[in-house]
Amino acid sequence: MDDILSTALAQLDNELTKRNLSIDIVICGAYAIHLLGYSRAEYTLDVDSVTELNSAEAKQLIEAVGKTLGLGPDWLNDQASTVSLPQGLLSRATPLQHWKSIKASLVSRADLIKMKASAFSIRRDLTNKDWEDLTLLKPTSEEMNDAINFIKESNSPPESASNKILADFKETINDLKKITK
Repeated sequence: MDDILSTALAQLDNELTKRNLSIDIVICGAYAIHLLGYSRAEYTLDVDSVTELNSAEAKQLIEAVGKTLGLGPDWLNDQASTVSLPQGLLSRATPLQHWKSIKASLVSRADLIKMKASAFSIRRDLTNKDWEDLTLLKPTSEEMNDAINFIKESNSPPESASNKILADFKETINDLKKITK
């Protein structure tokens, strides 16, 4: 449940402060949806960040907090740092003032919609989660058009791709247009 993540972040912050360490995170994904005030039917058990977690000592503390609370070792992760991100995302992120040693920001709603649409386009056959998250966020037509343009810029298959890949991509775009109808 999301409360466990608040507890985990507070414990991590205490441990970082004790060791005079700090980390910078920009929260995205399902926990960002929670922080934006939306209630999901399924709770998330991780915090995704678009910024890399480079400190080995901080990573050890993340793992230790996760173990203590029964979360996985990657409950706070930087997997989103490896995907295409909307240009200017960091300048639009809202700083959060909850912790001493965790400098955290929250991606904007518009950027979260773009990222969720992009994730849907990549893993639509693996999970419904991104579709459900987009439906929950109820993007406006303008927000979805911006997300679709982002996907076309960052995820479009090359013209030399197979007909199936091209058709699947076109189907994904058409499906995303249906969210705002």
